[in-house]
Amino acid sequence: MELKNGFYPALGTPLDKDGNLLADSYKKQIEMMIEAGTSGVLCMGSMGAEDALSSETYAETARVAAETINGRVPLFIGAMDNSVFRVKERLEMLKGLNYDGVVLTTPFYGITSDANIIRFFEAIAEISEKPIYLYDLPTVTKCKITYPMVQRLAKHPNIRGIKTGDIVLARLIQKNMPEFSVLFSNLDIFDVALSFDLPRVLDGMFTCTPANSAKFQECYVSGDVEGATKYLNNIISLRDLFIDEGIWAGYTVAMNLIGLDGIYGTGFVPVATDEHANKVAILMKEIGEI
Repeated sequence: MELKNGFYPALGTPLDKDGNLLADSYKKQIEMMIEAGTSGVLCMGSMGAEDALSSETYAETARVAAETINGRVPLFIGAMDNSVFRVKERLEMLKGLNYDGVVLTTPFYGITSDANIIRFFEAIAEISEKPIYLYDLPTVTKCKITYPMVQRLAKHPNIRGIKTGDIVLARLIQKNMPEFSVLFSNLDIFDVALSFDLPRVLDGMFTCTPANSAKFQECYVSGDVEGATKYLNNIISLRDLFIDEGIWAGYTVAMNLIGLDGIYGTGFVPVATDEHANKVAILMKEIGEI
């Protein structure tokens, strides 16, 4: 599958207080991203808190995403876990759904060797009915996906691409392995990525900034680096504000402000203070989101 250039949002998963999916809010979010011009969607990545969802919510979220998108744009679904056995359980829940690929980090409970990571991905590639896309996230998983590992894994016919924020790794793959899809995921340098011929970018912040994301997409796809930088800076400024009290609290406020109900996160993150929520609202007005 040839992936289009442009932005790919990592969807947030809207939950009620008991951890159940708010399906109407999720559908609305997906429609917002499609209207903004998304080139594809990641369901249950990091911003979608895949690792924190119950099995029932995982299965329901994947089903709603697949039925709502219905082939209009590529749909990737995260199935990250710490063993082949647990990933296999996730894959069983996805059977029969209309989606395009499985996204997997390395196991994240403990540090392991490169050889074991290769065995992990190859074992899952053998049993997955859909292509595998690697997710390089060493700040969380403690294990880095390296270029030699990608060279080895790319030989497997069912391993088709990678999501990474490592611009050196991304450029090596783009230059030497053009058939292996790269989704670049370092938000702070998405405009730099465009100048380095990395035309596909993925991040969860796109979901709470649909107005800026649409304008970013227009500039990015047309090669307008200056314009893309302008709207990217708006998105980054909101992300940086979230960090003041933790991403999940601010992100939940932002999503609710654009009409996407629900709690976003892991279930133990406190709600934003009134002061922080007010700062989020003020900034979202300034950047044209509300």
